Amino acid sequence: MGSNVSEYEIDWLYRSRRIPEGVTCRLAGDEIEPVLEPGEHVVFLAHFERGFGLPVSSFFRSFLDFYKLQPHHLPGNAVFYLSCYATFMEAYIGIHPTRETFARFFALRINSVQGLEIPKPKPPVQCGSCIIGSRQQSPFFKFSGLESCRLWQGTFFYVKNNGAADLIDLPPFDPAPPTRTNWGYNPKESHNETNRIIRFMKQRMKDTNICSDDIIRTFISRRVLPLQRRAHKMCEMYGPAKDRFPGILSDRRGPCRKRGLDKFDPDPVIRWQDLKMGRTAASRLGRSPPEPSDVPANINPQVHEHVAPLQAEAGQEFVDKLMAQGKKNKTPASDAGSSQAAPTKRFRTEPLAGKVVAVRRHKGKQMPTSSG
Repeated sequence: MGSNVSEYEIDWLYRSRRIPEGVTCRLAGDEIEPVLEPGEHVVFLAHFERGFGLPVSSFFRSFLDFYKLQPHHLPGNAVFYLSCYATFMEAYIGIHPTRETFARFFALRINSVQGLEIPKPKPPVQCGSCIIGSRQQSPFFKFSGLESCRLWQGTFFYVKNNGAADLIDLPPFDPAPPTRTNWGYNPKESHNETNRIIRFMKQRMKDTNICSDDIIRTFISRRVLPLQRRAHKMCEMYGPAKDRFPGILSDRRGPCRKRGLDKFDPDPVIRWQDLKMGRTAASRLGRSPPEPSDVPANINPQVHEHVAPLQAEAGQEFVDKLMAQGKKNKTPASDAGSSQAAPTKRFRTEPLAGKVVAVRRHKGKQMPTSSG
């Protein structure tokens, strides 16, 4: 089906710091399979939405090199599992993720071409051939994949370094299927550090009742990409910079000013005087995004007309119409109360065991009517 990535989505990747400014992006054309130019790499928007970022982290690069994989070999949910594992290692254990611990918790299996007419052994698919899943009796958390990631193959585009610095750090593109190198690797109980991590993890589960959703919320709430290269681990990130170093941002920026009301932006907003907007998608992609064709040029979409609220009244014409349709037998009384008032009570006498007693009854549930 080709690629359906747009310029607005590429601009979102720049603005959210998933792609640095030193990397150039190029959208795919009408090609069904990637057609690269010299120095380009193939990446997927679905990966960026699940913790992937450029330049990639040292763990993700070592993972690709150890198992001889390419980014197009990993489905979107596989990147999601890698992000969850890296988050737990950095935020809860306090160390960088390692392939030994990963191989103890997860296993790799091939995704073959389906079809009854295909003889065995069935060949692996070219895109998304490596499936990551939990090992049997693995003590690690169980994560649920996202079903909305089924058409992730149609989100590919091309990236390339602008300068001499490598801000991508991905292996050269190879369209061949994986060779299953080291796919059976499992250190089991021979890796002492992994054994200590498992003991610590089980104790944390017992003391704090931590679950898999807590790990997912960790990197989403902190707005951290677990598979992107960073200077600090997640456990070393705490509090905003102005709280840790109050003499930096507050002194440099100075007092903020409050912009007055105007007809274009009726809500007052706070603007810092020294903040400026970065470059837009036009300078990165070489062309400006198309303007909407159905909006007139003299209309500002931010301006809303102020109209008088609807009057909650039941006029005589409306009452006459209901009476003509047989839905109303009489006009509302002149002393009718408000429709918000509680229903009134009435008393009625009933024979009970040979005696006449008064029984409190509420009115039937009906909408009170009034003339105003």
